Amino acid sequence: MGAQSENGLRAGGKNVAVIGVTPPGFQFPGDTRTVLNIFTAPLAQLCVPLALTPQTPSARSTHCLEAIGRLKPGVTPNQAQAENNAIEQDLVKQYPRAYIGSDVSTARI
Repeated sequence: MGAQSENGLRAGGKNVAVIGVTPPGFQFPGDTRTVLNIFTAPLAQLCVPLALTPQTPSARSTHCLEAIGRLKPGVTPNQAQAENNAIEQDLVKQYPRAYIGSDVSTARI
């Protein structure tokens, strides 16, 4: 996957900062490997920040991304799920053709 260097880890020919390591056998919650019931991806070995282009926001039919974040202190997973549901519903109303089969879920990892 990568190699140790004096500056940290090298991945894809670039030095990268390691911000966290998951335990052996870790998998993200949910069925995150099958996209639209037609493609099953291998388990991720490395997660890196997504480099977006100016055209990316217009490609609304891309359903292969997952977001990972921390809850603000005092916010429960149920509150976060409710906010995610509201955002998803707003997007479905604005772009009904782009969000067919889309799903938003909040889970502890």
